[in-house]
Amino acid sequence: MLKAAIIMTLIIYITNCLICTSFLHRVTNTLPKMKYSNQDGQNERADLFNRACNYHEGGLHPEAEKLYRQLLTDIRGNWLLHYNLGLLLFETDRPHEALAHYLTAAALTDESSDLYYNLALCHKQCGNYRQAVDAYLRAIALDPEDTDSRYNLAACYLVLEEWDKAISCYQMVLEKMAQHQSALNNLAYVMQKVGRIDMAVRYYKKLLKVNPKHRSADHMLAALTGSCRSTTPPSYVQDLFDNYSHRYEDSLVGRLHYGLPKQLMRIISASSGKNTFSKALDIGCGTGLVGEHLRNRAAVLHGVDISPNMIEIARKKGYYDALLTGDVHAVLSDLDHESYDLIVAADVFPYIGDIRAVLRASHRVGSEHCHFYYSVEDLDQQTVGMVLQQSGRFAHSEQYISQAAETSGWHIFDVQKINLRTEKDHWVRGAVYAMEKQATREDLISARASI
Repeated sequence: MLKAAIIMTLIIYITNCLICTSFLHRVTNTLPKMKYSNQDGQNERADLFNRACNYHEGGLHPEAEKLYRQLLTDIRGNWLLHYNLGLLLFETDRPHEALAHYLTAAALTDESSDLYYNLALCHKQCGNYRQAVDAYLRAIALDPEDTDSRYNLAACYLVLEEWDKAISCYQMVLEKMAQHQSALNNLAYVMQKVGRIDMAVRYYKKLLKVNPKHRSADHMLAALTGSCRSTTPPSYVQDLFDNYSHRYEDSLVGRLHYGLPKQLMRIISASSGKNTFSKALDIGCGTGLVGEHLRNRAAVLHGVDISPNMIEIARKKGYYDALLTGDVHAVLSDLDHESYDLIVAADVFPYIGDIRAVLRASHRVGSEHCHFYYSVEDLDQQTVGMVLQQSGRFAHSEQYISQAAETSGWHIFDVQKINLRTEKDHWVRGAVYAMEKQATREDLISARASI
């Protein structure tokens, strides 16, 4: 949704209050209409343009696009026509086509803050964050009171890791809108990123005062202050990865040296004695980084993830025979007729905390000799149980994992200590656990009853 050139303006704020890269969008219900002097053909063109705008407002995009393009063949140098077509193309998920028309409109006029706002939004969608910054700065120069542009500018600075500029923008937003929840949340996030934990705590507390039910702020405040927690709110995880999805692979693989999928395949080959499996389940499949390597090893491959945006990216890659969206435990509990001989969960349990319910649900959908491989962030030898870290992720001790596996019907037959990824120029240490399904007490009782 966009901020269109307007006569009447209806502004709707859509804020994902969890993560740093959420952007504000604007919507209007009225597009501008053209007026011409009474010259040959001019009234007809004005009528066509106004009809195109009416189609556009009514959601009849193919009809509106046809008229916009027809007018472009007759009218040269009209920035508004290119701008409206850009709006339509962006609304219909064609950002690169929209960008060309926004740029043409910007070359024809330098005085519309709405144009530069939407040009910036389009640049961001195309991954052109530096150009998005330039366009937002121009929008702010034209309208210094434009808080939306300043908020979105801050989010661009976050992606570019220009922390001081992001902090300045968020503080300016909060000067005008002290209860702006997204700005409070994101400013707390940046403060944490730059090591100013006291300020991060301060802004999370401010956010919780504005919205006591803000689960992500509550979770992160607990992480930063050392409060004991056993689980992560599912809404926090979903919002985190929905907002992160568009740059997930570039960040994780390209910059954080994430090599877990390849390491998992090596461990599976070495410890299972098998190169292929009948049916595999990729828990927390994300964008398909593990699925890419599992595809040739599994006759049937299913994936599950809590983030609809991540699932959509995975779907486009075509690695999976089926993809399921939802909380892992809830999805596994609904799989009544599946039987997997391989289950993997790469970088999933740090976002869950107490993993026992997931282990039990996985045991139920595993075949008789199912293998289950998963990673955790490792606690040092002196620490037992699990700990919510300042990153917002959980780390698990070997003792905790052993007890959780044993009580859930799994036998651990291999543990490999590995480097998971880099964080602040240091390796995050972890472990991959390899387990095999064992019969539980309930299984044995059921088997005896059937004799």
